[in-house]
Amino acid sequence: MRDIKVGSIWVEKSKTVGKYVWRMRYENPVTCKAEKTSITLTSKSKQAGNQALNLMLDKIKKKIEKQSATLDIASEFILFSDIIDI
Repeated sequence: MRDIKVGSIWVEKSKTVGKYVWRMRYENPVTCKAEKTSITLTSKSKQAGNQALNLMLDKIKKKIEKQSATLDIASEFILFSDIIDI
């Protein structure tokens, strides 16, 4: 799997009392587009930031694996122009 280019990471106070939303911008290596992801935790400390980063990277990796599998299935189809060439 290609490396994920992580952009900025920031934290926002959630509307729910005592919770914080950690957000991250990254470049999806499959689509080559900038995307965002988020996760909610109960703290905004440095340790919570590291935990949020790890959880978001796991979330992104699962999403990319799913997208890659979909592309692999789509690439198994043969085009009509290929049949004509054969």
